[in-house]
Amino acid sequence: MISKRWMIPAGLAGLVSLGGAAAVVGGNAVTPSKPSATASLPAASPVATTSPADFVGFNDEAGFALSYPGNWERVPAADPQVHLLVAPNDRDSFQLRVVPLNTQIGEGELTAVKTLTDQVVTSGEGVQPVGDARQINMGGLPGWHYLYRFNDRATGEAGIHSHYFLFRGDKMITFVFQALPETSFDALAPVFDKIASTFRLAGG
Repeated sequence: MISKRWMIPAGLAGLVSLGGAAAVVGGNAVTPSKPSATASLPAASPVATTSPADFVGFNDEAGFALSYPGNWERVPAADPQVHLLVAPNDRDSFQLRVVPLNTQIGEGELTAVKTLTDQVVTSGEGVQPVGDARQINMGGLPGWHYLYRFNDRATGEAGIHSHYFLFRGDKMITFVFQALPETSFDALAPVFDKIASTFRLAGG
């Protein structure tokens, strides 16, 4: 059996100073072994979205919703910060993580918080940025988007991560879309964009 592997940010505690307050967050790249069948995630439930008919809805307990392709496998994750991990195969994936912060982040703090998001991204092995980070607003939430190459620890292959950081009060919501090898990114990018476009706040 082929081991499922996703090089996804997790684990390392990082600190960034935000106007005198420190935000404690997670974010080191690791290559997990096949997830434990005993791990659990919040259950998916149908939501009304404008996503394609073959997408299924996910309502998150943190107060937002999105949709993803119905033929992607839902994978259990032992880390409680990982609220959703889905994959079409054992190399490509979409991971959603919700990280508690000990300070409030809004539009006014985005420049300062980029120190943190830069640190999370560059903690991965063989990270090579593809262009500059972009300031974004998704579903009414401010944040940053990064596109970068990384090295898969198991094979040494180069892959692509499309990495979103969104901020809602004292929570950081991250999306990591993975394409491995990097040559698969062009084919996957439209699907990644569709998933990202379905993100909305609950009740929105």
